[in-house]
Amino acid sequence: MNREALSKLQRKNAGERKLKSDVLRDEIKVSTRTITVLILFISLIFVWNKVAIGTSPMIKQGKLDLSDWDMQEDGMLTLNGDWAFYWNQFIEDIDTSMSDGYVHVPNVWNHYTIHEDNLPGFGYATYALHITGVEGELALKIPPCSTAYELYVDDNLVAQNGVISRSASGAVPNYEPKSVVFDASRSGFTIKMFVSNFTYARGGIWYSLSLGTKDQIEVLDRSITYKQSFIVGGIATIMMFCVCAYCLGIRRLSLIYFVLLSLFSVIRIMAYGDYLIMQIVRSFRLAVILEYSTLTLFPMIIALFLQSLMKSKRNYMAATTIIPSSIAFLLTILTPVFFFTKLVWIFEAWGLIITVSSLFFLTREKQKNNNLLAAGALAIIICGLIDILYQNCVITAMGELSPFGYYLMLVFWGIALVKYYTDMVAQSRLSLHKANQAELAFLQAQIKPHFLYNALDAIANVCEKDGKKGSDLIVDLAIYLRNKLQFSSLEKMVSLEQELDFVSKYFTIEQARFGSKIRMEMDVRVSRAIRLPALILQPLVENAVRHGISKNACGGTVWVSIYYLNQDVLVEVKDNGEGIEPDRLALLLSEARADSGVGIINIHERLVHMYGKGLDITSAPRHGTCVKFMIPEGGKHD
Repeated sequence: MNREALSKLQRKNAGERKLKSDVLRDEIKVSTRTITVLILFISLIFVWNKVAIGTSPMIKQGKLDLSDWDMQEDGMLTLNGDWAFYWNQFIEDIDTSMSDGYVHVPNVWNHYTIHEDNLPGFGYATYALHITGVEGELALKIPPCSTAYELYVDDNLVAQNGVISRSASGAVPNYEPKSVVFDASRSGFTIKMFVSNFTYARGGIWYSLSLGTKDQIEVLDRSITYKQSFIVGGIATIMMFCVCAYCLGIRRLSLIYFVLLSLFSVIRIMAYGDYLIMQIVRSFRLAVILEYSTLTLFPMIIALFLQSLMKSKRNYMAATTIIPSSIAFLLTILTPVFFFTKLVWIFEAWGLIITVSSLFFLTREKQKNNNLLAAGALAIIICGLIDILYQNCVITAMGELSPFGYYLMLVFWGIALVKYYTDMVAQSRLSLHKANQAELAFLQAQIKPHFLYNALDAIANVCEKDGKKGSDLIVDLAIYLRNKLQFSSLEKMVSLEQELDFVSKYFTIEQARFGSKIRMEMDVRVSRAIRLPALILQPLVENAVRHGISKNACGGTVWVSIYYLNQDVLVEVKDNGEGIEPDRLALLLSEARADSGVGIINIHERLVHMYGKGLDITSAPRHGTCVKFMIPEGGKHD
């Protein structure tokens, strides 16, 4: 290898190393920014949680003093704190000194340690809280916080969900929100909850109870209902638009994936808040299976949807999610509830990993609309992280935000999808325009050699007999070729005067060949200033000559008639030539026709493209042919 070749190879290798280094640096920069945003947002959530908790009275050792709390001015509060706890007991007469200890509510009792033993998921217990310093009419909001419970206020049963039991055989699980009203005396009252769980992998009171006035709890109920109705209704509307778009012809995988995302989002949202899904399916197991199966399939659909919009095929996330998501889905529908609910943290972690990975791939892609896709992914990631922390009782001051995350995700991705299809349609139109231009160029290439051959042959014959006439024909031909065949696009418009002049010069040259055997008559009853597509009329006259009257032994006549029909202009080219056989006439405007002709099909398609309607051809053997087309609204004048 000579020195010059070695130097080129070294420069090439150095360039490749620099390119790889730049790509790696960009990827590290993108990853750092994404992680920084997530850490900053979660830190703000923890700060907000601490501030919110610090403003409410604290429950300590099963007691809450509300002497310094005004429900009307300070608002309702969540009953979060240390409740008295009695494991595997339903205690009628509460004596906090006899409790097994004080446990934090909300939380799952799997996290509790009683007598140095970690509690299992299955079991039953009593929770107790004594409240003083408040009187009058109060209300409680009890979310679906356990599979079965009975809630008492001073030994009065005020709310029940499912059927509690000391064994699995007698327990009946259910998820139903409750709002109850009761009277409290200033001397104090005791809230007692009997809770049992023989269904889920985790038991306990895992969501906060809210205490307030009757009006405050009613406002809370309405806000939960309105929020869910608004989000579900919005997503359902988006989903229906997508279904209609698919039915109308947009048969794209990305649209199918988006509809699935919308459907899964609706199911997921109805599993939050007041657990509306239970009111629809009326089956506890089916409701739980729908909740968890959509959780397992969601990451796969997200990856498939995002990859369907990416130009690059380097995203392997879609392929790697199908098998794990399918296995997790089968586990949710084939195994008992207590088994697959043990795996919820795996399902949630898997979903976050896939979504974050998809976000990483999006930020790497230099592609239009990726900012919208990344914003949607970031919305569901942040809201999902907050909900995981809330459901695991790490933060308690905020409610579940995933419904808003799903809604924002679909709004951002829906806009991106619309822009994607808009760009695709624009690109398709551009490609069609280029194809039409190429088709016109091909049509011109067909016409020019054919016409030149016949014209030159005819001029040569005339020159032998009449040099002056031959000279005039050569001038006509030169003008014809210079001015009449220089079209740059199918949409180019010319005046009727120009097109008729084009036809006249063509026919003059053809008459030099055929003599008085062929004749042409024009009947023009419209303004010659009207505009029509270039290279439309002359090919029709040429067809009438070539395939019609020139084949008759005695020749024939071509009639060109142009007149107004209502507000439109009707153009008619008629001959008394050989006519067309019915079988051939049926195929004349079909792409399946065998002969190439001089572009009848091209003219027809151009008219359809510009005006919505093409050529109308009638013919009969030995009775000639008539070709008509319409120029809407009388054409456009200069």
